[in-house]
Amino acid sequence: MPASLIVGLDKGRLQTGLDGRASKGADPSGRLTVSSASGPHWAVHSGCSDKCALGETRIYEDDRYAACYAGALIDRTVIPWREILDGLETGRDGVFETLQANHAVMVYSKEEHAVYLVSDKFGQHSLFMGVLEGRFIASTSILTFLHVLDAPELDPAWLHDFFFFNYPLGTTAQLKGVERVGPGRVVRIDLATGRREGRRYAPQLERKRSAMTMREAQARAFETFSERFPHYYDNILPGGCGVGVTGGFDARIVASYMPEDVSAHLYTYGIEGCSDMVNGKKVAGRLGLRHHAFAFGSMGEQELRDLAADTVYYSGGTLNALRATLAKVYRHLTGAGLGIILTGVSSGHFFRGVFSTPQVLSDATVQLIRDPGYTPTPFYAELFRDGDALLDSFEAKRRHLLEGLGWAHMPVEERHMSFMHYEQAPKYFGGELVFAESFGHMRSPFWDARIRELSHEIPLSTLYNSLFLGRGSTPWESKAMLGYILAHGRLKHLNVDGMPPKYWAAGTKLGYYVGKAIHQGPEKLARKLFPKTGGRVPLEDWGAWVRKAFLPNLRGTMADSPLARYINPEKAELILEGDMNDPMTMHWTGKLLTASLALDLVEKRMPHFAA
Repeated sequence: MPASLIVGLDKGRLQTGLDGRASKGADPSGRLTVSSASGPHWAVHSGCSDKCALGETRIYEDDRYAACYAGALIDRTVIPWREILDGLETGRDGVFETLQANHAVMVYSKEEHAVYLVSDKFGQHSLFMGVLEGRFIASTSILTFLHVLDAPELDPAWLHDFFFFNYPLGTTAQLKGVERVGPGRVVRIDLATGRREGRRYAPQLERKRSAMTMREAQARAFETFSERFPHYYDNILPGGCGVGVTGGFDARIVASYMPEDVSAHLYTYGIEGCSDMVNGKKVAGRLGLRHHAFAFGSMGEQELRDLAADTVYYSGGTLNALRATLAKVYRHLTGAGLGIILTGVSSGHFFRGVFSTPQVLSDATVQLIRDPGYTPTPFYAELFRDGDALLDSFEAKRRHLLEGLGWAHMPVEERHMSFMHYEQAPKYFGGELVFAESFGHMRSPFWDARIRELSHEIPLSTLYNSLFLGRGSTPWESKAMLGYILAHGRLKHLNVDGMPPKYWAAGTKLGYYVGKAIHQGPEKLARKLFPKTGGRVPLEDWGAWVRKAFLPNLRGTMADSPLARYINPEKAELILEGDMNDPMTMHWTGKLLTASLALDLVEKRMPHFAA
């Protein structure tokens, strides 16, 4: 749920009309309920789904403070405002250490004329800040800055990071003068003097060497999941919750922990007939819940272009335009009354050691994790007009990883894990979170602080299964923990990845192949004897969609694009002339499209900014 705090530096009145522009940033899609509080020189806004029980209590005001809480609240039924304010007054961080979900807190002290900002332990929930045009602005979304500022400017460092890493690293944000608050931070800004103080209340996770057996680790994981996951259904009004389900482990585990007294719906999206759509219906049937199947159908060129623009806008430029189907999905979800969404994202990244490249981890990121001394290929410097500035940005981020994340003294699997927790999840999935919060509310139990700590405690996580270890983690090892959890839950009799969870839970080569033989053998034999015509139906078909909707508008236009101030248009055209069946060509085309739209978002303000 988008939230913002704006304070005039000299205690003069806020500019006329500013309040309305800021509130629009709190409800970009027009589907949220906005709560506000304001004084002559300050304003605080929060957009909230009408399915969230916390509602207007996300805003707090008394004679001394004005404040806002954004994000998820679990384990509690009310926001602990008194504890939060007492903690800020005394410098004691106990209350912040107890908040386990993604969240951001913004507080204005009227007496001190000072602002306090608190990020969650991993910086999962974005929190941006900046002093611009005579105001201090803090927000969970860049959109607030774009709506409020008269002359926002793109920060080239953001563009460099986007092309190198797929998303900005460290504190880099999209706009000049704006920065992202780091993980586990309490920051105080004295608005009268400009003095800034900060402390870290949640240190970076460290690996705990474990002598647990596989069975002991599975039992520990099951105990922790069983204690944490049901709380992610807290503070949701009846009928307002949707849980995304697929054919895999992650979302099924989330659904399997749904409390009996919660009336949630399940949903799946994709091209009609894809495996996720088929398996989602099976999961819903097993749980006896209503299933929403959102089929993409035939999308025309204009619809695809509009969805891409919507994706960049609602995410504040933090989501790749080729994830544009999310705009269609979230409109369906809110149209069905599902204002709060639960998902299983980050499970595979924290516990199975998997990732996709170049979408999730770019080639440059993969090379850096393998070898922090990696030097970028000439391609990058040739693509940008100012190659020196680009390489300076890269070196700054290398230092951030070596010093800020501690890579200088980490083995490769720990570099991998730290990147997933502190950069990839908050920035890549954080983009989806910002997007989703424009429509309602999104939660992933795998972002829970205790679940993330578990990934550093048991020998069934990315620290042991990382693809960077080079030993080729086996399916029966990497899925043993998740299989065990499903095998002891409500979906234990439903096949996952082709066989019942108990075979995955065995965690052995024998158990894996016995399960495959029993449950997949007959089907494979039938396919050989009676082959079906036609291939596998994909979840999405971006190759065809890009060729149909975007290439005609991109090819031959790079020289006249505003992006040409930063990018060498000849190099960009060479990318666009490539084979769109090649994943790397598609990836770079998506980057050019997204960067063009992000620049439009900042400079041209896009159609969404019309009154």
